[in-house]
Amino acid sequence: MKRYKMFFLSLVCLLNIAWMWHENPKVAQYTRQGYEAWQLGNLTEAMTAYENALMLKPKDTQALNFLGVIYEEMGLPDKAEEKYLTAIKIDRDFLPAYFNLGAFYWNQGNTQKALYYFQKRVQLGDPKDSWTIQAQKALSNIQNNQNAQQMNQDMADHDQDRIRQGLIYRTLARMERQEESNSKMRFSGNNNE
Repeated sequence: MKRYKMFFLSLVCLLNIAWMWHENPKVAQYTRQGYEAWQLGNLTEAMTAYENALMLKPKDTQALNFLGVIYEEMGLPDKAEEKYLTAIKIDRDFLPAYFNLGAFYWNQGNTQKALYYFQKRVQLGDPKDSWTIQAQKALSNIQNNQNAQQMNQDMADHDQDRIRQGLIYRTLARMERQEESNSKMRFSGNNNE
């Protein structure tokens, strides 16, 4: 009898686990509600709907990704980053999170991480996919911006060098004038004696 009880309990546990991971119609409903609320700009309602979807299916990469977008729009960057990274951790081929992380890091001013995630999105994506093309454009913009920043820095460095040279020349000229003045004073002082 103990054997049957163990078998029955194991079976019940397995069925519960299977049900949790099964595509629950409620998950789809919450996801749809979240998306619709997000489109209308109701971020709090969208957040709640996606969080409800995640309670039923914690590894739903779509819900995680959209929740990241919502957190980002709500000004909660740490939570947004965590949701995007979790989606990628669950599914290394989940492309939307790579793009969103690239944009997230670019907006945060972290160019190196932005480059990494946009490059991953391009590497993993179909070259004809519109989001892959957007990631390529983002990479190009970042690289052009870096080139422009480097040019600006080079010009600023050159300007600083010119300023330093000018200061040196002015200092040397002032020293020469002072030396001349001192010489004249010594010379004129010797004539008075």
